Amino acid sequence: MADNDLATVSTVLRVIRGLNQEELAQVSGLRSGNISDYERGKMVPGFNTAQRLLGAMGYSFGALDQARALISSLRPNTSEDDLQAWGLPEGPAALRREVQRVAAEAGRVVFRFTRLLFVVMSASAFGPNLQEEPQRGTTTQP
Repeated sequence: MADNDLATVSTVLRVIRGLNQEELAQVSGLRSGNISDYERGKMVPGFNTAQRLLGAMGYSFGALDQARALISSLRPNTSEDDLQAWGLPEGPAALRREVQRVAAEAGRVVFRFTRLLFVVMSASAFGPNLQEEPQRGTTTQP
């Protein structure tokens, strides 16, 4: 595992446990400055220190591999060739514009869907006695 991966994984495990760096420092008996350095990748903990940190959080060493695998699966691994094959624009600026465009479209869809959902819910609140509107050109009989 690369040092940067270890830093990310240890941070994720700490956050999942709901601890801040000060709390982890108190539980593990280490200095919070050292924990900060480990999580930023400035220092690499030794085996005993890593075991101490994991134990303080209630994890085994297997948790490191599991968390690393999860983080790796969430990281984007797309190349410029993948973007071309999917018909997406090349380059970070073009990709950013495409993401903004798609996000705006998704926002409009969610807004319209939510509005429709409220209309359906308010109509169903009237129950089975809700009468349909007559069609144009037809008359209703009393």
